[in-house]
Amino acid sequence: MRNPTFYILILFIFISFQAEAKRWGLAKQYSIPSIQDSHLMLGRAEKSELDPKSIKVLVWNLLKAERKDWARDFKMMSKANDLLLLQEGYLNNKMEDTFFDLKDFKFDFGVSFLYNKDNKTPTGTILGANVEPIESGLLRTTDYEPFIKTPKTITYGYFPIAGMDENVLVLTIHGLNFTKHKPFENQINDALSVIDQHQGPIIFAGDFNTRTKKRMRFLRNNMLKRGFKEIAYNNDKRMKVLGHYLDHAFVKKMLVRKARVLAHVKSSDHKPLEIELVVDRK
Repeated sequence: MRNPTFYILILFIFISFQAEAKRWGLAKQYSIPSIQDSHLMLGRAEKSELDPKSIKVLVWNLLKAERKDWARDFKMMSKANDLLLLQEGYLNNKMEDTFFDLKDFKFDFGVSFLYNKDNKTPTGTILGANVEPIESGLLRTTDYEPFIKTPKTITYGYFPIAGMDENVLVLTIHGLNFTKHKPFENQINDALSVIDQHQGPIIFAGDFNTRTKKRMRFLRNNMLKRGFKEIAYNNDKRMKVLGHYLDHAFVKKMLVRKARVLAHVKSSDHKPLEIELVVDRK
């Protein structure tokens, strides 16, 4: 389990050695594909529409599927949900095989960068669904994490709702972590540029890396003034760094039927969030 001391240590290392990155040649371990080559699609969804009376959502940072029992846990939780908002995807053979085992799901993978040392394996955010999206895409930061010089992504999609003309916009984010505050603002503003163009229901969730009060205040203020509701959890065992929760879910024009943290799941350092939503027809 990663604890706050781990993050403080890593932050210190990033700041202290940023100037040495070029000399060490660490950037050669990573490469960033063109944006046109960064949207990967796997599988095909079973359904054509979401049920407005029950939309079940899983939000989870996968920790690149590094831990024991990840595939078992992921398949079990996925089958119980309609939408999968995932971070730290790592599309090696293990993860790809696990995705294809879920035969009724479509996965949109927004590639942040490639691990050159692992045969150019993509990593990024993933939006899975048992409903085919009308449209999907990704946003990638122009700001990079210090030291390793890699971006982060948001993957989004629009999904039809049974009996309604409106679609639901769904966005999964992995927030920039070790940067200063302004790049974090830039990434949230990129998401807001998509959000502000959509008139229907919206789900915006993921690992925001809100490790400071300033980040959380900026995020929350922008969500609340747009009419979003921040989802709360009775059994709140979400991951914390420096006393701040990292994983969040915000919804607009939707009602929350259930929300829980799956604290028993140990196959990632982040605890999965399970949420059941109802479209608000008001």
